[in-house]
Amino acid sequence: MKICIKCKIEKPATKEFFPTNNSHKDGMENTCKECRAIAKRKWREDNMERVLEHQKNYRDTNKDKRIKIRNKYYTENIDILRKKGREWRKNNREYCNTSKHRYRARKRSLPHTLTVEQWITIVNYFGGVCAYCGADEKLTQEHFIPVSKNGEYTKNNILPACGSCNSSKCDHDFGDWYPQQTFYDENRELRILEFLSN
Repeated sequence: MKICIKCKIEKPATKEFFPTNNSHKDGMENTCKECRAIAKRKWREDNMERVLEHQKNYRDTNKDKRIKIRNKYYTENIDILRKKGREWRKNNREYCNTSKHRYRARKRSLPHTLTVEQWITIVNYFGGVCAYCGADEKLTQEHFIPVSKNGEYTKNNILPACGSCNSSKCDHDFGDWYPQQTFYDENRELRILEFLSN
C-alpha cells in the first residue's frame, strides 16, 4: 500500500493507481493517477493560450504526418466510418437538408440564412402539415420563389410542403400554380401570404 502525497489516501502500490517513475525506490510516483489528472486539467485550464498555441504549431509543422495518419485510419476503417455516417445522416435529416439547400444557395450567391430551429418554427406555424394541400405527410423544404428565379434560402422564402406539392410546383410562380390545383384553398393561401409577409 502507498499513501498519495496530495489526497493523503492510501491506495494499492500498483500501476493501476500510481504512475511509474524509476527514479523512486518503489518505481512509483508519490502522487496517485487521480490527483495527477486533476492537476493536469487545472494546468490546462490555467494555460489555455499556451496549449492552443502549441497545438497550432504542431498542426502547422506536422501537416503531412497528420494527413498520412488520417488517410491510413480512413482506409483501415472505411466500412465503420461509412456506417456511422449513414446512421448520423438518418438521425439528423433536418440538418442534412438544411446544409444541402444552403450549399445550393451559396453556389448561386443567394442569401442562405435558414437554420434548423427556424425550419422547425415554420413547420409548427403550419401545424406540421403541407402548407399547400394540408397533407399530413413527410415534409420537404419548398422554395416559395424558386431557386431558378433567385429564390433565397431564408425563413421568408421556405415553406413546408409534401413531396407531391414540391414536385408539382417545381419552378412555377405561386400565383399561377396554386389556384389551378384541385386542393386549392383560399384560407391556406391567405395563411401562406400572411406568413411570408412577416
